[in-house]
Amino acid sequence: MLLVTNATNTIDFNILETVLSIRFSFILTNDGILFACGKNKFGVLGVSDCRVRYKPTKLAIPIKVVKVDFHDNTAICLSEEGKVFTWGKHSHGIKQDLSYKFIDSSVPIEVDILTSTCVVDIGAAASHFYAITHDRVNLLTWGKLFT
Repeated sequence: MLLVTNATNTIDFNILETVLSIRFSFILTNDGILFACGKNKFGVLGVSDCRVRYKPTKLAIPIKVVKVDFHDNTAICLSEEGKVFTWGKHSHGIKQDLSYKFIDSSVPIEVDILTSTCVVDIGAAASHFYAITHDRVNLLTWGKLFT
């Protein structure tokens, strides 16, 4: 159980999953709400700035999250509807749209190239991400795949 306290009350959440690193943590609740805490270099926590968070802070993702993952200083999450969001330091060419521009963001941004595709699974490894489509036929990858 995760207890989150604000100025007026305490709210408890049942935890579905935690994703931990040596510098920061993500906490996903059964209700699909994503929290983050820890060091926030390059905005990896996704909470709109780069300040350290000592208490779990809710990310501003307007839809239910079902999975979260990360690599280094970049994170990725999957919504219940199959939408994919990334945030943090995209120093290895994370493709946000068809022009393949590099974007650093301290808030979650939907991956434009996947907006017309329903994704059922995501992951992060080394310096790249992957997404598996709803038909489980297509494996999409982006980032720095080889050194």
